[in-house]
Amino acid sequence: AVTTPAESRGGLWSSLAFWRGLAAAAVAALAIYILVPTLNPPVEQPQARLVASLAAEGSDVRYLAVYDAAHHEVGLSHVSGERASGKDFELWMIEGKNP
Repeated sequence: AVTTPAESRGGLWSSLAFWRGLAAAAVAALAIYILVPTLNPPVEQPQARLVASLAAEGSDVRYLAVYDAAHHEVGLSHVSGERASGKDFELWMIEGKNP
């Protein structure tokens, strides 16, 4: 096989097929980079946490309620006070007219 001076000097760097392939790969990577977020946007999770202090009039019992909107969970923490003998605490959650 006879080699030309350009082939013997440049090798891969002077190969037209190499540069065409590299350009095609770069265009494909750019298209994927642009299209993936457009076709599948990230879901934004609400980061809100609502906090309420719960206490009844005439009672030293106190609770702290925390609502985590991201997980749709309510957490309760007993802060102070003791329940009376034979009594129990109740927490009612009401949404609109639906208890």
